[in-house]
Amino acid sequence: MTVFRSRVCASAALRPAAGAGPARTAARSRAAAAVWTALALAGAACTATNFLDPAGPRYYETDRSAKPVEAPRGPDAALRVVSFNIEFGRQIEGALNLLQEADALRHPDILLLQEMSGPGVVRMAAGLGMNYLYFPSGIHPQARQEYGTAILSPWPIEAPSKLPLPYGAVFTGMRRAVTAATIRWRDHPIRVYSVHLPARMAVSESQRRQQVALILDAARRDPGPVIVAGDFNSSDIDSLFEQEGFAWVTKALPGTARFMRRWYRIDHVFTRGLGAADEAPPAGCVDAAGISDHRAVWARLRITAPPDPPDPPGPDRP
Repeated sequence: MTVFRSRVCASAALRPAAGAGPARTAARSRAAAAVWTALALAGAACTATNFLDPAGPRYYETDRSAKPVEAPRGPDAALRVVSFNIEFGRQIEGALNLLQEADALRHPDILLLQEMSGPGVVRMAAGLGMNYLYFPSGIHPQARQEYGTAILSPWPIEAPSKLPLPYGAVFTGMRRAVTAATIRWRDHPIRVYSVHLPARMAVSESQRRQQVALILDAARRDPGPVIVAGDFNSSDIDSLFEQEGFAWVTKALPGTARFMRRWYRIDHVFTRGLGAADEAPPAGCVDAAGISDHRAVWARLRITAPPDPPDPPGPDRP
C-alpha cells in the first residue's frame, strides 16, 4: 500500500432519459463528448475553444438510490469535502489511488475537481462509485482536451447548472465556467460551486473580483447551506466572501499549489450555513507529488442552518 503524506492544518452530454440504464447513459455521454471534442480540437491551436452555452456540453449521471460508502451515522457526523486540482486532468489513476489511500481524503461526501476532461471525470466517478456532474469550459490549447470543473458525490446530485464567467485569459483566451449543483446530503440540500479562476497574470485583479462577484450573486439566491470551493488562483479574495457571510474554513492552510519552486495558498473552501466540524483539525491538505502541482484540500463541516421542512402531503399521500 502506498503511503501518502498528509499535511494537516488548523483549519453537452445528454441528461439521462427516463428509463435509460447507466450503461446506455454512459455510452451517450462518451459519444457526445467525442464528437464535441473532435470538432473543437480541429480549431484549437494556440488559443482556446470556449464552450459558452450555459446548457452544455454536460456530463451528468446521478442515481437517487446511491449510498455513501462507510458514511458515519448520527446527527453529529461531519460532512466530508475534498477539493483537488488534478493538473490538466492527466494523472487520473494516480489521483484515484491518492483519494482511496490517504486517510484524510477517503470517502468524501462532496468531491470538487478542477482541470478535468470528460473521460477523466467519468473514470474518477466509476473508480470511486460516485455520481457526477461536469461542465467543461472549453478545449485548453495546452492540454488539447476538455478543461473544466466537476462535482462528484455518493449522494444525489440535483439542479445542475453552469455559470460561465466573463474575461478570457491573456494569450489563450480561455474562459472559465463554474459547475454548480445541489447535493442532497441526509436531510439537507447543500448548494455547491466548483470553481477554477484564471491564473494570476491571466486576468486583472479587477476582472477576478468581477468573476467572484458573479459567483456570490448566484449564491445569494440559495437560501440554504452553500459551499464555494476550488482553485481561485488568488490568496486575496477571502474578504469578498467574508463580507457575504461566508466562513473561510481553510484559512490556516499552508501553500496549496507550487509554481517556480514556491508554494502559494490559492485553493480554498468557503461556506455559508456550515461551520467547521468539532474535529481537530477541521481542515488540511495532502501532498500529491507526481500527480499534480496542487495539494488535495479537505475539510470537515457541520450544518449550522436548520434542515428543510418535510414536503407537505400530496393528494395520494396521507
